[in-house]
Amino acid sequence: MKLDKVLLASVCIMTPLVVATVVFPDRVYADGNKSVEAAVAVKAARVTAHEYHHNFKIKGRVAAKEDVALQAQVTGYLVSKHFNEGDIVAEGELLFLLNDSRYQAKLSHAKSLLASAEANLNVANLDYKRGLSLLPNSSISEAEVDRFLAEKQLAQAQITSAKAQIQLAQTELDYTQIRAPFSGRISNSKVALGELVSPSSEALVDLVTVSPIDVSFQVSETVFHQTKKKLQATGAQLPSVSLFFTSGEAFSEIGEITYLGNRVDKATGTVDVRAEFNNQKQLLLPGQYVELTVTESLAESVLLLPQRALLQDLVGFYVFVVNANERVERRDIRIGEQVRDQVIVNAGMTVDEVVITHGLQRVKTGSWVKAKLVDAANAQVMVVGA
Repeated sequence: MKLDKVLLASVCIMTPLVVATVVFPDRVYADGNKSVEAAVAVKAARVTAHEYHHNFKIKGRVAAKEDVALQAQVTGYLVSKHFNEGDIVAEGELLFLLNDSRYQAKLSHAKSLLASAEANLNVANLDYKRGLSLLPNSSISEAEVDRFLAEKQLAQAQITSAKAQIQLAQTELDYTQIRAPFSGRISNSKVALGELVSPSSEALVDLVTVSPIDVSFQVSETVFHQTKKKLQATGAQLPSVSLFFTSGEAFSEIGEITYLGNRVDKATGTVDVRAEFNNQKQLLLPGQYVELTVTESLAESVLLLPQRALLQDLVGFYVFVVNANERVERRDIRIGEQVRDQVIVNAGMTVDEVVITHGLQRVKTGSWVKAKLVDAANAQVMVVGA
């Protein structure tokens, strides 16, 4: 009985040693001593390949396609206003009316000058014809005929002048009716009824178009050059533009780039770009600041890894890779855009390589690890929907 207890105790003591030998193999150090190494439990994910539309975010400012400050073209007293401030007005709609009595009189005077000139021309024509008929009989001198011709030409010139004065008077009369040059939203009136206005006075009112509407932004010359080069090489369409309000809410319409600047700003090193948006709901206002996402039309195959696997030191960005021997390797990489909770790898990785995402603080180069792969299904869904 005593011998059985001794054997049982020996088995109990030896069993953990055997297990330890299997799970924790010996490590031999330079001085010949042995130490037991434990496998570090970590979580990891595979580097995956996806079709991705490259994009970048940038700030922009809303601007109306047409934005004018309406001013009086003639001098006169403001007698009536024909709009409600802040309303949408149609092209050609009457906005203000100036006192036009002065310009009506001016037009009538010009018309009377035309009638007088036409009467003078009739007389001059008769005199000239009569002179020509008498000239062969020497009943009139050539000098007299020349005088009749000059009077005829003078009457013709007076008619031309009178017609020009009528046109000018009619234009000035028309200017007493101040109309909308295009359809858009009108501002508050800046003048009062009865006020004397003139071309040198302040603007009467502002008018802006509402839809479509432009959003202007600037891109660096590097981005501009790279994008142009890629478009020329692939024949792809210009990038699309998504808009977000400062609250983070997305605008429902997608914008189309309609203008690329023709020069680089010397002070900022940027190029002007403009995108056009449908604004039928009139949610965008001129002068408003917005966030833009500019997305390339052509998709590219890219490598993605979880952002939480990313480490950085003075050398640059790197990750811990689990090799075929379950050992940790440092891998220096070059990264690109962030795609939600993942990041694009431009260089240094290949598809299906395994990178550590959890437990990074417990490992180093050469560490033995037991990696549990994280299910990447959710990440894949996120990328596909990006």
